[in-house]
Amino acid sequence: MGDSMKNVEMSLVNIESLPKLMHDYLECYLVVRGTAVAEVDGREYPMGEDDMIIIPPEDTYGILGNGDNMIAHCRVSVRYLNDVWDGFSACRIACNSVCAAGEQKEAFREIRGLFMKMLLIQLQRSEGYPFEFMACFFQFMQYLILHFADSRGQEEKREKERNSFDSVLRYVEDHYRQELTLNQMAKMNFISPQYFSKQFKQAAGVGFLQYLNQIRLRHAVSDLLLTEDSVIKIALQNGFCSAKAFTESFKREYRETPSDYRKKNTQKKIVIQNRIIRELPVDTEDGITELLNRIRRYEEKSRKLSAENLVRVNADSQAVRQLTLPAKIIHINHLHHVQNFFTIRQLEILQKRLDFQYVYCEAFCGPVDTLPPEFRMYRYYGEYKSLAVLKELGLIPFFKIDYNKVRRNFEAMESYLAYFEGLLSYLKETFYDWPEGRWMFELCDSGSGKPGEYHNFMKNMAACIHRVFPEAGIGLRLETDRLGNVDKGTMELLGGLNDLGRRPSFVTLTGWTAEAGPCGGSDNFEMLAGYHTHLIEQAYSGLKSAGMEGTPLYMVEWNTLCAADSCALTGSFFRSALILRSLIKNADSLAGIGFWLDTYHALTEESSDNRHILALFANGTIKRPAYFVLDIFHDLAGGVLYEDEHLLVVRIKKDEYHIVFYNAVYANPLLSVEPEFMEQAKKKYALELRHMESGTYQIKKYVYNNSSDGAYYHWDRIGWPEMFDGEVERYLEDAIVPGTTIMKEPVGEEYTMHVTMEMNGIVQYRIRKM
Repeated sequence: MGDSMKNVEMSLVNIESLPKLMHDYLECYLVVRGTAVAEVDGREYPMGEDDMIIIPPEDTYGILGNGDNMIAHCRVSVRYLNDVWDGFSACRIACNSVCAAGEQKEAFREIRGLFMKMLLIQLQRSEGYPFEFMACFFQFMQYLILHFADSRGQEEKREKERNSFDSVLRYVEDHYRQELTLNQMAKMNFISPQYFSKQFKQAAGVGFLQYLNQIRLRHAVSDLLLTEDSVIKIALQNGFCSAKAFTESFKREYRETPSDYRKKNTQKKIVIQNRIIRELPVDTEDGITELLNRIRRYEEKSRKLSAENLVRVNADSQAVRQLTLPAKIIHINHLHHVQNFFTIRQLEILQKRLDFQYVYCEAFCGPVDTLPPEFRMYRYYGEYKSLAVLKELGLIPFFKIDYNKVRRNFEAMESYLAYFEGLLSYLKETFYDWPEGRWMFELCDSGSGKPGEYHNFMKNMAACIHRVFPEAGIGLRLETDRLGNVDKGTMELLGGLNDLGRRPSFVTLTGWTAEAGPCGGSDNFEMLAGYHTHLIEQAYSGLKSAGMEGTPLYMVEWNTLCAADSCALTGSFFRSALILRSLIKNADSLAGIGFWLDTYHALTEESSDNRHILALFANGTIKRPAYFVLDIFHDLAGGVLYEDEHLLVVRIKKDEYHIVFYNAVYANPLLSVEPEFMEQAKKKYALELRHMESGTYQIKKYVYNNSSDGAYYHWDRIGWPEMFDGEVERYLEDAIVPGTTIMKEPVGEEYTMHVTMEMNGIVQYRIRKM
């Protein structure tokens, strides 16, 4: 144990100046009090209290600090780490709290607590302290490797990408004081702004503007600490257009004004000398007191998290219920749209990943070509061609037949019925090997105002379909209002449905909610949260009254909002958690759920209401947020081990688990959402999955939030270019993805997940034993 401790040197130091040096240790620094500026491989990182940086072997670094700072320092022998674990040489630890964002900040909370606990053990030297110290040290190293280590292959790939763009990055670093724009940089490099933006993000890890802003802020912070220049002078000489712009950027990053930051952190002017680093005595009472206070603070946060948001679930427990997913339906507006090239590509993508069962589309409503019976093949060629595509893709037709449109296109109902029966007979002969029992025919009336005629139409259509396709499904659309109430006229029709000759196979309805009130309204949230449940309960109550209890219910158009031009607004991840929450809550009550295929099909529909849809694609193969929500939902069928309003834990099979955290919050997207509200809406959760079988697990983590912007905001950011520009399409395809992490980890009997979610954010884990 003594030899082990010789390889891990810890001390509490004061650093005024540590010149640049090469080293072959793992160097760790944590600022306990005061400030310091670390320079690593030519990049400066201003560090305040609680900031931490870990410098891997072979990186050149130096540190400047003020005269009364207190810094915890740990130096670990790389040879010792390689002896302990032969995999250490294959990874590189990149750990810098100055650059941390999102969930990394939560990881740093754990790292800081362990690091200070190690130092306290070292300083207090209680009986048997070497055992306690090394136990804490190994816990610290394991957490570092799990959360901050990259494989050498990943690092080399990033370095290669960085090197290929190195001259651009260097230009930005050398000219950050000047006015720089993305378009200007793209023009200088003779590439399009879209391609430049994509390549820059791959090389730098962040977008162009964020990178430029980080550089300006780093230099500005150094000026605040090292000079007595005014705030406006520091702002202008570091590329900010005004003191106001500088202050706003600074507050977003550091949560305080530049003046407050300077006052708080500059106790004395930093002294630059050749080398001034002093080890503080081990019996420093003030140092130990400060460490104890800080450790208590972190432990208090941990206890608060454990008490309020930590859930413990036994992986080997009995499922509380089985989550059975409804059939998935894709809405394409009209059957003829199946023949569109982009529609086929979109359907292929859906079938490859999400395995839809039905295509819902309007069909057989006319007008039709007036050709003699002997030319019926040509008369019905459009229907044949579209259905052939669906059959090839393994999709079942779910036809919507609208009485109101039929009566507008046919003068006599007898001529329509003759046309319709002839068409069905042709399709039966042509697709003789396609099981007819799975075809679905929905009868509806979009506004004829003639309920009596509509009832007769239903009876005639049912008889016609039964003659040709005796096993096909026939159902009725229930009309609803935006508050989740079934239309009374439709309810009356339910009573006469048994006149169709046999019990109807299904009933359909749509799910469009109403917006009401300001951002964050609790009444609106409750209305949204309970809308689908209320609507479904109303529908089943009506079916029961009509003697049709147990009839399957299909919600063919799903939504969680209705506001002006919400088709565009749902292009962000603004409501992802609301959608997922409503799907999970109502999955067991529905036989099927339907989403529009893309915004193009929705916006070409006659009804202006279809501006309010949730579509899976924008244009071409550009995925919208609803696609990713369905991607999550698609993988949740299994035994539910635990569920509440923010968490679902599902055992898919032995040693495979899918976990979803979601933070559903109502906010009207038409109104501005204050940053304070967004910040308050953030939630932290933790899950401890216990009694797992020990072994190596593959852990996939996906983060869906507003930082993962959707199609609408990406499009807006690049200036609304042509929709079918191939380069733009490729850019958006690559840009609109969830944050993804894939790890291979050894797991004992438990695994703990900590997440921080934005408003309506989702975090998904897929855990599988390898």
